[in-house]
Amino acid sequence: MHRDSCCDLSCLTVILGFLVSSSRALENITECGLRCSQGLHCNSKMYYYDQYRDCRKHRSSLPSKVVEDLKMFTVLKCERKRQCSIRLRVKATLMLNEHIRGVEICTLSMHTFRSQCVVVRIKKNSSKKLAGQLVEIEHSCFNAEIADLISVTFKTIPYYCDIYLNQEYEVEDCNNEQDRKST
Repeated sequence: MHRDSCCDLSCLTVILGFLVSSSRALENITECGLRCSQGLHCNSKMYYYDQYRDCRKHRSSLPSKVVEDLKMFTVLKCERKRQCSIRLRVKATLMLNEHIRGVEICTLSMHTFRSQCVVVRIKKNSSKKLAGQLVEIEHSCFNAEIADLISVTFKTIPYYCDIYLNQEYEVEDCNNEQDRKST
């Protein structure tokens, strides 16, 4: 009898968690752009195609794991109260090395087959000063569509053959009434 009530409680917890997460409002932002860790001097340029680059062999001085984490979030960029558009925020954590001069983050919509890329350049003195430390790079201006499936690719500059990460992300649909009215 104790075992059944425990299982019922587990089931209820999962259901409540799902209901709470599916009804949450998306984060509203007024500006989108590039954010880098404190002390990391970087700038970005947006492209609408993946820049093809030949990859280099892994340098022995590079750590075995450069890309530590890659997360994606759906956000609403609002200009006025009811003039909002859906954007994708990509946040990457990487182990900086003096050989890494930047990163390229690309998105490919499986719904529209549109590609967008941002090249983030890291200043040489930042690479040397922060070598061996974890840094974060975040870009929140990628266009997105409701319920779209997006492929996100993260590469280093220069592009090393075995140092990249590719993940898929499903953009939320507008379950929240307030979000639905804004888009």
